[in-house]
Amino acid sequence: MNDKEFLENYQSLSENKKMKLINLLSELKENEHSQIPVSVSLEKVL
Repeated sequence: MNDKEFLENYQSLSENKKMKLINLLSELKENEHSQIPVSVSLEKVL
């Protein structure tokens, strides 16, 4: 997925999902060494 597609998808999300996504991304940033696949976590949000 390129950046443009991501932005379009992101903008179509509800505010609630945006907040979850932001929280998830910050968690992933903090836990870079964890073994949680990013895609699996994203699917839970979306």
